[in-house]
Amino acid sequence: MNETSQFLEAVKQNDAQRVSEMLSSNPELARVAEGFDKTGLHWAAELDHIDVARVLVDAGADITAKTSWGASPLEWAAWMGSKHVAEFLLSRGAGPLTFIGSAALGNLEEVKAIVESGVDLNSQRRTVAPLTPDEHWPPDSAHILGDTLSEALFAAARNGHG
Repeated sequence: MNETSQFLEAVKQNDAQRVSEMLSSNPELARVAEGFDKTGLHWAAELDHIDVARVLVDAGADITAKTSWGASPLEWAAWMGSKHVAEFLLSRGAGPLTFIGSAALGNLEEVKAIVESGVDLNSQRRTVAPLTPDEHWPPDSAHILGDTLSEALFAAARNGHG
């Protein structure tokens, strides 16, 4: 297993100490990505590994990095229902949280505020990278095609907020 794979495995295993040690030896690891352009911070966001997310951001991880389907770590944390990492990323300047992200995290007051603001809800959709006819959405992207309200409802229900 190469260094990048070892590093990302430590992230997935929520081994903040090992992640920190590896970053001390090679700070560039904070920005490495693997399949679908998922960085260590995307993995920490997906798995709600708050201690690892802190180590990564403190080491210079890009809080705006995008996966191949266009999700930032904040968007991915919200989509996966990872409330702790989402709150942490917001505190570090990521954002703003969209209508769909707010619904995915069960933030009813924020959902109401967005709707009451009169903003075009279609502007709140996740941005996604275009696919060629031979490509498909990765299984863990849970991307659905449809209107913004349907996607927000799906995200909320998926994470137990339905």
